Amino acid sequence: MSTTVLRPEAVVGGGAPALPRSRRWPLPAVAALGLGSLALYLVALVVSYPLPRYANRPLLDLGKIGGYGRADGVRFAATLALLWAAYLAAGALAPLVARYLRPVAYTGAALFSLALLGLYPITAADAFNYILYGLAQHRGANPLTTPPSAAIGPPLIGYSAWPDHPSPYGPLWQWLAFGVTGVTREWLLGGVLAFKLVFAACHLLNCALIERLAARLGAARPAAAVLLYGWNPLILYEAIGNAHNDIVMLTAILLALDAFARRGAARALALPFAAVGVLVKFVAALWLPPLALALWAAPPRRSRARRVLLGGVACAALTVAAYWAFWAGGQALLGVRRQADLYSTSFGGLAMIALVERRGLLPPRELLDLLKGAALAALALTLLLRRPRAGTVAGLPAVLFDLTVVYLLVGALWFQPWYLIPPLGLAPLLDTGRRAVATAYALGATGSYLVYFYVWPDLGWTPDRLLVQGLATAVAHGPALLTLGAVGAVSLWGRVVARRTGAARQDASRAPSEEIGGD
Repeated sequence: MSTTVLRPEAVVGGGAPALPRSRRWPLPAVAALGLGSLALYLVALVVSYPLPRYANRPLLDLGKIGGYGRADGVRFAATLALLWAAYLAAGALAPLVARYLRPVAYTGAALFSLALLGLYPITAADAFNYILYGLAQHRGANPLTTPPSAAIGPPLIGYSAWPDHPSPYGPLWQWLAFGVTGVTREWLLGGVLAFKLVFAACHLLNCALIERLAARLGAARPAAAVLLYGWNPLILYEAIGNAHNDIVMLTAILLALDAFARRGAARALALPFAAVGVLVKFVAALWLPPLALALWAAPPRRSRARRVLLGGVACAALTVAAYWAFWAGGQALLGVRRQADLYSTSFGGLAMIALVERRGLLPPRELLDLLKGAALAALALTLLLRRPRAGTVAGLPAVLFDLTVVYLLVGALWFQPWYLIPPLGLAPLLDTGRRAVATAYALGATGSYLVYFYVWPDLGWTPDRLLVQGLATAVAHGPALLTLGAVGAVSLWGRVVARRTGAARQDASRAPSEEIGGD
């Protein structure tokens, strides 16, 4: 091991020694990559698709504003490619930065968030749905049972992509939307900005939670973990640029992990925090079983039943309180049930198109039930194989990540890129292989926008859904599947090599005794 000798002049003012010259360059390089990314967000996205200019024009998107031509697609793809290249380069350099990485990571996350407040949500209209669901409640309707079209008329209803669908979100999210629209009312620009500010606050809170969890888990340097999360292009683009509430789910599960990492009674708060995520979007229910199993396995054993019971009672009380005004005899789940029957950009969706729409081999409901049953079986098997046994927080993020990825690959019949926000948020706390899978998945999911906005128009808006959905599904999920295979093969080869090395060492240790005992 070599030792770096610092010259006397390397110590400035009696403080900490300065970095050797050979190690000073990574920090300015990371900062330069951050400034370059900020310029891309501002020039290539915000200036091209400014929220103030387009907020009062309903149902615009990337293609309607910028155009559907090949040149437009190349520009958008180049922007995404450059943002991801800068992010990956900064992530690779971050472990080499010995000082000042933390303020650079936080400053970048804050500046990117601030810049994207001004971006019109160009690939999703969900932010306007949030506003309409909130306004519907202010007008006396129950958004979880009543579609916004029943409470809101023109021109506002024209901003909803789902005017005849009740809200598919949970009651806690509805209360938050009610609070935001209580301030902004029918001012659409103010409403979108208010939701974006909520998500930006969640993003910065998540940075702090990931820093603390990384310090406890030791999977990555805390400041590097902040950069890997806070600068992630998909998270920034989808959570703040497109204003998706999946980041609130991520905040809930990070709070649950932070609570589980504590000792004593605070650990029982893990389940209620996770329940907050479920009451925002129901897919977060995936995370409750592994958390409950880990809470059961955690020491001391004599109080595990009390911990799980207290956590369960707290979850039940929170659920009852959140649903009290919306339940309507169980009709509050109507929007969730309707969304569960939709399919797009998924392998299950391809099966529906090929077997039901084209050939009529099975009734739609029958195939949907089969697909949902197969997905449930896959999730149950994953939980069985990956269930937490140690009762510590160390393995929990990996279990939650694995369950979420399995769900997105086989269970999410209606797949969208922003569904990756929670697993991408967990990725900085995980091993290199899972980070690679998360990055590949994010790149593929982002690339699916190119299929819908540029490849499909180039095909003359062909009505062949199997072709278009097949291309989008391959682009969205293919990179993740290939990376999963590669990571699995490398892991398997490593085990084979380890066994061979162990066997060779055993043979070598026996050899001297055999020679001594010979003739």
